[in-house]
Amino acid sequence: MKGSEAKRQINSAISSSVSLSNILVLSNSTASGTCGGSGGGGPSTGSANDPEPNETFSGAYSINLSGGVGYTYTLIGQITSGSDIDLFSFLNSSVKKGTSINYDSGDATCTSYSSIDNQSSNNTANHSSDSGTTIPVGFGVTPIIGINAGPGGNTYYTYLKCEGTTGQTYSFTITVDQIYGSSGGSGSSGPVTTENTYLTQAIFDSLISVDSGKSYTKDSVDTCVNAIRTKGSLYAVAKGEAVKQAAICGTSSEIPDRSIFLKDDCTLEETHWIQIDSFGIP
Repeated sequence: MKGSEAKRQINSAISSSVSLSNILVLSNSTASGTCGGSGGGGPSTGSANDPEPNETFSGAYSINLSGGVGYTYTLIGQITSGSDIDLFSFLNSSVKKGTSINYDSGDATCTSYSSIDNQSSNNTANHSSDSGTTIPVGFGVTPIIGINAGPGGNTYYTYLKCEGTTGQTYSFTITVDQIYGSSGGSGSSGPVTTENTYLTQAIFDSLISVDSGKSYTKDSVDTCVNAIRTKGSLYAVAKGEAVKQAAICGTSSEIPDRSIFLKDDCTLEETHWIQIDSFGIP
């Protein structure tokens, strides 16, 4: 088979694979749901029950909102003495997340802090620059957490402090409501990119080194085309699922390029014979 015809058949198969991949990428780029459901993405809940000691900002108990949209964290505690102070910090991640910290029930006095001042070296229970926001029972606050999460690209450090008299309690439900992409708004931790058919074809042609002026065995071309159609479909599904998980969980949508697992199937066998179907005559 002439190299030009081999290229045509291979590029046609690549084009179909790219089209399927782009359909799945675009349809899944606005997916919604709870991270940790079918398809994985990490745990969907977390909890802490009055962890001690956590009396200072530097010793604040770290809460890791590790899941995606729908992740729920339950925090309960009790003031064990008049001097007891419970402080919590929210671990910043590389993914910018919109959260809700809701004071469900209790009678302790609880205050939230969110500023660009990192208090990890503050060995007191008094914030060095932020007077804080008192949260009434039945209400909540909605801080954005994550590296470079705040206005102007600043990283905001979020804390929660509860204090009061002996025996007073607090109960919070903390949820991840939104995961922000680079363009703002919910979804992937980066912009969704579809494939350019012609660029993908050109890259694939260069990797498998198809020469239009040479001839290749029909069997080797057929093996390549069939692999693109079967494995290429699996690639498209995997790419679509990665984009879906990125939209819901803020994970990476990148997967290895299809060329990596198609290259062996598409090592074409060159021939200088006269080719008749799968047979050659010297």
